[in-house]
Amino acid sequence: MDRSPPLAQAERRGHERFAGCRPDRPRGGHRPHRWQGCGRATADRRTRFRTAGGTGNPPDRRRRRPPLCRHCAAGGAGRARAGDRRGQWPTAGQPEPGARPVILLAPSAAAALRVAVEAAYPDEGCGLLIGRREGERILVSRSLASPNLAEDRRHHFEVDPRLRLRLQRELRGGLDDLVGHFHSHPDGPAEPSASDLECAYEPTLCWLIASVAGGRQVALNGFRVAADRRRFEAVPLSIA
Repeated sequence: MDRSPPLAQAERRGHERFAGCRPDRPRGGHRPHRWQGCGRATADRRTRFRTAGGTGNPPDRRRRRPPLCRHCAAGGAGRARAGDRRGQWPTAGQPEPGARPVILLAPSAAAALRVAVEAAYPDEGCGLLIGRREGERILVSRSLASPNLAEDRRHHFEVDPRLRLRLQRELRGGLDDLVGHFHSHPDGPAEPSASDLECAYEPTLCWLIASVAGGRQVALNGFRVAADRRRFEAVPLSIA
């Protein structure tokens, strides 16, 4: 029996707790596992399970997964039959199955694009498209003209990289983003050329190509780079 003053006993117990040891267990010893201890309580517990018709081992209290239905047990979990859309939740930003791509150009953006390509004639005009994506739909709300930095401006275009960097800083954290670019073909068709395909570095951006004849825009078409990056795919364009 410890006959030291109560204050000394309290200090000693506090030191033992701080040091991580316990008075009722030898220092350096390990605490017995709940079901692997050698005490009488463990033996009595095993006897109780054995006499009750069990194996003598405690019940497995781990959480078990609920049984699968016949559909899931057959490997059909997560897969639906053709035409069956039950259990399929659309993910934000992803197109729904069967959705067709389309470019929706705001009237103000279409007007600014026309002014830019007609002012650049007989050279190629170019610029950037600002908007947002909704699945397969590209909503263009603004078009921004850029100086053409190409050496041969009659047959090639090059957007000013400083304009693009400034635009990306401006759009950072907002709802709109850079969704594409545009350029013109003076006295040529509104179709991608071989040189356009060589410049198709970013397949995520859409292309708008204008045909300008005699200083007047006569056609405007939309395109995107195919998945193999070896060709362009036409995309329906609507001004609305």
